[in-house]
Amino acid sequence: MKRFLQRFGKAAAAVLVAALTIASSAVSDGHIDAGEGIQIAIAATTAFSVWFVPNLPSAPAVKTVVAVVLAVLNAATAYIVGGLDTGEIVNLVIAGLGVLLIGAAPAQSIGDNLVPRPVAAAMSRQAYGGS
Repeated sequence: MKRFLQRFGKAAAAVLVAALTIASSAVSDGHIDAGEGIQIAIAATTAFSVWFVPNLPSAPAVKTVVAVVLAVLNAATAYIVGGLDTGEIVNLVIAGLGVLLIGAAPAQSIGDNLVPRPVAAAMSRQAYGGS
């Protein structure tokens, strides 16, 4: 289990948040309305994005940044769709806790295998004008 969390901790946290969002939406008022459906879609997109984005030595917080951007989008969407009701507020709290969990969790994503670390480091130096 420890090895799994070391490798997929951030993605596992994001999947847990998506599951909690679904459960919260279904339980809060007995049905899933359009706003909650969008929140669920954003939570699922967050889980996929956190898993898919590789860990780069030059950008260790990129998975957390993805989660923050999608949590802000989640809040904006909930507000725009029809204002905030109790179920949506609970989902936003879950999204906020998700950002904290994703930031704190360890991870070496499956995407890390796509670009070897020396290549990623060289790409980073090149992108930032280093040699």
